[in-house]
Amino acid sequence: WISWLLCSLAVALLVGLKQLVILGIGRLFPIRKEASKLAFVTMVFSILIGVALVPINLGVSYAPPGYRAVLVYGGLATVAGIYGVYLLRGLLARPLHLVLYICAIEIAPPLFLYRYLADGLP
Repeated sequence: WISWLLCSLAVALLVGLKQLVILGIGRLFPIRKEASKLAFVTMVFSILIGVALVPINLGVSYAPPGYRAVLVYGGLATVAGIYGVYLLRGLLARPLHLVLYICAIEIAPPLFLYRYLADGLP
């Protein structure tokens, strides 16, 4: 239970931090309306992923051991599919904004975190 709780808290922290970064950028630059729209769409897709993963999570918990791997991969495919729809929606709306968003919000923070951790570890 503790590992499940820690993973859930880590995901909630990352999603909340992402929302705060989006809203902070919206307040810092004159794009408050667009930032709040992006935060709303991100929240909607996060809720959609959560609702889609409930039956998969229950299946992994209570299914026979032979089906668990299939359900885990099915869950990963579900998350990838919903995230693909999220990116496709952004690509059809404004392609340049999607590229900037991916670079600034999705790729840069993990790279900075990796660099920080790699430099800090012996």
